[in-house]
Order: sequence, then structure tokens, then C-alpha cells
Amino acid sequence: MAMNGSMMNIDPTQPFGANSDPAMSAYTKDKPIPHVELTSPRQSLEAEGSGANKDLDLSEYLDPADPALQVSGPNAPFFVNYPARTTRRERSGSPSAMNRDDPVSLMILSEIEAMSMVQLFHERLNPLVAVLDAKLHTVQYLRSTSTVLFSTVLAMAARFGRSDLHNLLLSHAQTLLDRAITSGLSEVGVVQAIMILTYWKNPADTSAWRKIGIALRIGYQLYWHIPRTEPLPQDELAARKVLNVERTWMCLFCFDRGLSQMYGLPTTIQLNHIKDADSWARDHLYLGPSVDMHLASSIELCKLKDQWRAICESDVSFSAYTDAALESVHAQCEASVRKWWTKQLPPPGFDYEKEHVGLWAVLDFMLILKRHRLEVAPTDPARIDACLSDASRVADEIDILADNGDLEIMQDTSSCMASALCVLLRKRVLVAYTRASGPEVNTATAYVARFFRRTLRAIGTESRVASPLREQLISGNMIAGVEEQPDFMLQLQELMRMPEEVVGQNDDDYW
Repeated sequence: MAMNGSMMNIDPTQPFGANSDPAMSAYTKDKPIPHVELTSPRQSLEAEGSGANKDLDLSEYLDPADPALQVSGPNAPFFVNYPARTTRRERSGSPSAMNRDDPVSLMILSEIEAMSMVQLFHERLNPLVAVLDAKLHTVQYLRSTSTVLFSTVLAMAARFGRSDLHNLLLSHAQTLLDRAITSGLSEVGVVQAIMILTYWKNPADTSAWRKIGIALRIGYQLYWHIPRTEPLPQDELAARKVLNVERTWMCLFCFDRGLSQMYGLPTTIQLNHIKDADSWARDHLYLGPSVDMHLASSIELCKLKDQWRAICESDVSFSAYTDAALESVHAQCEASVRKWWTKQLPPPGFDYEKEHVGLWAVLDFMLILKRHRLEVAPTDPARIDACLSDASRVADEIDILADNGDLEIMQDTSSCMASALCVLLRKRVLVAYTRASGPEVNTATAYVARFFRRTLRAIGTESRVASPLREQLISGNMIAGVEEQPDFMLQLQELMRMPEEVVGQNDDDYW
């Protein structure tokens, strides 16, 4: 918004005319300017705390009816770093609107079905996204506070429990969310709905970055970035409502970091705008089981990745410094694994036996660090073995997640770690061993390289034999031009083809 340049130099702490030219000073001698009471920072806090213009409505500044806005609006600092007391808890929407849009009221499903699906969400899905409180977000509470969140919870539970209802509930939830965003509705339920829909989005959905950006704006608008200084209310329900907002902001921090790392874009939430998650989670353990310790471990990993990002973006090109910095971050990751995933003395409220997704994330990050060191010296056997060691640990976690069912319900960005692992084994390890072996065919590295090639060839053959869907599509002519499509596995096999002079070697002679 353009402003008159002369207005930018006026000191709001001085009486009007003190910094003006002599002509203006002469004018003020004859006609004194009425005294205006200027606000102190504490008064600004009270103005914000009164709920003045909490919806950022510009018309409130154009025609201020609230006395707090009349005295503090024009003279407020550019950045008001004070909490709005009345926005710490969610606000309820219009009861008539909620009844009209409620999936149960619309008879999409019965209340008994809704209760079952909300229970499914809390037991299987919420431990991964870590945004809701099972004791607070009951069916009754969801229906009375946020129809869009209620619809979103049902839609995601239906995806894994009632596939016949999923598409209808998802369309309904997205419609309500679009309407809320368009109308400027700023409440915690909208932010939570955005995060849940983003967590289990279609992998081809390109809106995640923008939607989380909207959620972040809402959080800042509601002053969630200002840490609470007073203790939790004695009343349990009131305390859970306060924690609901704080948990949502911390979960947003993880989304902000995760998407930023995935797409290589800047982060939004500043580190000083998030409190210490470990201390925060431990402070209310008396309220019973929750997802907050899981959230604390996730935030700890996010901050470690921030360190890694700072190393990558630094101008220091001294390899010894980079290696030392990477070793330091890797050591902190090992310490994090020992802290959270230990049988001897696990953190209170953290069930390490159910936190395999989080452990996979830490191990994958450790593998990234080892891969970076491998790029510096791709033929170093010690660095190659270090990568393979971490890759083996990651493979063990993938096996566990496949057995307990979490692999199916994981976030799509988390599953990208598996693709990155395959790229490592194919592009990094195979190429490294091939380069290290050189023209020799009887060295250890040459045998390992041939083993990788044979393994990839076997995978390709097995994939084509055990793929009835492709044969059905071809025989049924369901997809036009399917016969003309290139055979990826055939191309991979050709890429992995061993030289004739290598094929004749017998690996068993070596072992």
C-alpha cells in the first residue's frame, strides 16, 4: 500500500508539530493542537487482548467503533508482538450453519457410524499426524465446534475403514474447507482440517504448500506464535482447549519444515516462535496419554534438519569443516535415537515400540548425512559401508511398518524416503562399487557390483511375471496404446546388463 513520504518521518512519540517546519510551528502557537493520549506497549497488549479486530477486518480501521482501536490503531507499532487473549481458544461457529452442514444431520452416515470412525481416527491415524486430543475431540465436541474438522476426520477415517463413504465425505469436507477459507474464517478447526487433509492427500495433489501457507497465516493472525507464560487452567477441559491450540501450532511447525525440506523452499515459522516441545509435553503428562511426546520427538528432528540446512547453505567450502559439522549433526541424531527409542529408560508418555515411523525418519536423515559424505569421497570403502549400514537399519524399519500396517497409512512425503533409498542403492552404491572395481573382475568390489546387477535383474524378471494387471489391461484392451508403452523393467534390465567378460566369472569361486 502506497503512503505519502512525508508521513513516514513523523515521530509518533512527540506532540504533533515538534518535528515540523517553522511555518507550521507558528501556526500551532495560535491554534493549539488537542492533546491525544498515546498508548504504551502494555496498553497495546490490552487492546489486542480485548479482541479488537481479531479478524483483521480493515473496515474496523476505516470506521473504528472500538475505543481500543481509536486510540491504539494509528499509533500501533508495525509488528505487534503481544498475544490476543481472546483468541487462545477456538470460537464456535453458527449453530444453524453447523447443523445444516453436519454429515450426520445430512444423513450421510449415522451417529453410531460416526462414533466408530472417530474412534478409528484416534486409534490409528492421529498417532501419525499428532494434531488432535482423543479426550477432547469427541464426536459431540467436534460437531459442536467445527463442522469442517468433523467432516475431515470422518473422511480420512473412511479412507481406511469405510471406502464406500470416503469420496462423498472427502468432497463434503473439501467443500466446507474451501468455503471457510474463502470467507476468511480463522479458527483452530480450520487449521487442523487443512493439516489432516494435507497429510493424507493424493500424491499428485499440488496444493499442499499453499494450503499449509494459509494455515500458517491463520496461526500468526491468532497470535499462536506468542508462547504462553501463565500456567494451564485448573479445569481439565479448559486446559485441554489451551493445549489444543498449542499442539496445533507445533504440528504446523513440523508441516512447515517437512514441506520446506521436500520442495526446497523457505521456511515460515521462526525458531523463536516455537517453545521447547519436550518441556511443553512433559509439563502436562498428568492429563494422561496423548500424542504430544511424539510431537516433541518430531520437532527435535526438524531442528536437527535445520542445522543440516544451514550447513548446506553456508558459504564455507572447507571440506574438513563440513565433515566435522556433518559428524556433529549425525552424533546428535544418534543421541536422539538413544533418548527416544530405548528399552532401558524410555521417556514418559512415549511408546517407542509404536513409533517406528519416527524412527524411520531419523534413520533416513542419518542416511542422508552419510550419503553427503559419500559424495565427497565416492570410492572410500569406509563411507560406502557406513551408508550400507544405515540403509540396512532403514530396511528393517520398513519391514516392521509393513507388518504393523503403518506403511499403508503413512504420509506420502514420508514414503518418499523409500524411493530415495532405492536411488541410493542403485545410483550411489552400485556406481561406487563399479567405479572402485575399475577394469578388475576378481576384486571384492567387482563381485559386489555384479551382485547388485543380478539382484536388480531378478527384481525386474519377478516384477514382470507377477504383474497380472498389465496382462489384463493388454488382453482386455482397456487402455488405448498400452502395447506401445515402453517396458520400464526391460529397460532397467538392459541398463543393468553385465559385460560379456564379466558374465563368465563365477562368484562362488570368490566366496
